[in-house]
Amino acid sequence: MYKEKAYAYRPQHSNDNQSLDKLSLQDEQSEWTSLLDKDLSKWETYLSYSHTSLNITGPPKDSTGAVISPVGLNHDSAKVFSTFEENGDVVLRVSGRIYGCLGSLKEYGNYHLRMKVKWGKAKWPPRLHEIKDSGVLYHSRGDYGVDYWYTWEDVAGIPDCRTLLRDYWSIAGAMMDIRCRIPAGEQSFIYTSSAPLISERGNGGYCRRETDCELADVNGTLSIFSAAVIKVSTSLTEPL
Repeated sequence: MYKEKAYAYRPQHSNDNQSLDKLSLQDEQSEWTSLLDKDLSKWETYLSYSHTSLNITGPPKDSTGAVISPVGLNHDSAKVFSTFEENGDVVLRVSGRIYGCLGSLKEYGNYHLRMKVKWGKAKWPPRLHEIKDSGVLYHSRGDYGVDYWYTWEDVAGIPDCRTLLRDYWSIAGAMMDIRCRIPAGEQSFIYTSSAPLISERGNGGYCRRETDCELADVNGTLSIFSAAVIKVSTSLTEPL
């Protein structure tokens, strides 16, 4: 997949009780900051492994049983993350060949993140016959490689792109309160703006989107992702 026009801004005037509706209205009058340039100078890269199985029981090992070291920080010789220009805009391309992420060098607080997303066609093991899987991690902090895939940081939330844009998962045991409910006859929580805040949801904190947020054609059509975060200082991470 690739992303283009990733922007964030920090409102000049805000308070803890500021609603997301007011924040959205303020967006239109605020100056946005582009997070992308051709050299990805505002980001660091972390690559872990080219996993071959969905059943992860520990870090990969070689033929002698020794643990294989991850590719590591800022060693993206495979160009998993690269940029190109389209219609005057810098576009981030993510090949997906190795599990990894981009992490922002700067911490952001009280921000609104907005980007456009478009899926490519390539798939790699271990997801050759699975739905595509990528997302945006926010509230990232700590060391890389603490999650199930030995790739990401301790993260409160991930709007999981896949083919289900804006579904939510937590990473490495972090948790976030979400207004959600379990509809009759179903097993998964679904976001509901009028529901109470719930933190213990099981299943990795999974919460399904309330409505379809992605355009029908997931291969080749841009969809817009937007997240507003009030009074939280964190880095932003774009994973594979």
